[in-house]
Amino acid sequence: MIKDNCFMKKILLAAILLISGLINPTVRGQEIPANFCLSDDEATLFRMINEFRVANGATPLVLSKSLSYVAQLHVKDLHLNNPAVNGCNQHSWSDKGNWAPFCYPKDQTRKKSVWDKPKELTKYPGVAYEVLYWENAAAFPDQIIENWKSTQQSASLILGHGKWARNHWKVVGMAIFKGYACAWFGESADPEGEIRICHSDSVVAFKADAILQEPQNEQPGSDVVIVKKTGRFYIISGSFNNLKQAQATLKDVRKLGYKRSQIIENDGKFRVSIDDFESVELAKAGRRKIANKFRDAWILSY
Repeated sequence: MIKDNCFMKKILLAAILLISGLINPTVRGQEIPANFCLSDDEATLFRMINEFRVANGATPLVLSKSLSYVAQLHVKDLHLNNPAVNGCNQHSWSDKGNWAPFCYPKDQTRKKSVWDKPKELTKYPGVAYEVLYWENAAAFPDQIIENWKSTQQSASLILGHGKWARNHWKVVGMAIFKGYACAWFGESADPEGEIRICHSDSVVAFKADAILQEPQNEQPGSDVVIVKKTGRFYIISGSFNNLKQAQATLKDVRKLGYKRSQIIENDGKFRVSIDDFESVELAKAGRRKIANKFRDAWILSY
């Protein structure tokens, strides 16, 4: 009789768990969709975070696919569903997704934490912590990182200073959507691998030092006009109808110290390239660095 009672209790417990799963369909350790990708701006923000850390004596971080996915879900939830109401702040999650809703800080306890979202939504094995950015317009990497740098609470988390000094960050994931951006920092390695760049077959180099690596080719640009596609990304300072005009501008650009500048003949125009890069995110970063001198510079994929 005792054995029968134990057996019935196990059946009842299993039924309760099954019903709970039907009521709340959230599945722990979900698979990341195959079409998940990182935008150029998000890849740039990753590089900027690491540059900020290195400049302040911290080690660069590895790009986490899992944490980037969690970040992407969160910024879209914030924009589309606005869970930050009724005493809930922007670390909160709505009840309109395949996750458990969470009102932060109301629901935060030792046993129930919003920082467990990566474990709930991906196969990431640990907790992670979030910094947020919001403005009532499109968000761009330069504005985001400058805001985080100038906000003590955000800067301390990113650098692992102050209350975060005992946390040894290893990975970071980020996302940008409309006016929202966030980055999640974790101490556990991510079992997921590389992240594809959206609208491209390229993948982001996810190792900590790879995204920081600028082209090491410091050889001067050739005086030979480039006429064949190279697969690289060029920062263009100007386009001209004839070679003589382009050569004069090239000479001026090199006088400013841009020794890798060169001329590209493309679509019947002679274009003066200030520098070139192997990826569009590096080209965008390069363009930002010279924005004061070349405000109208643009990027050519050729």
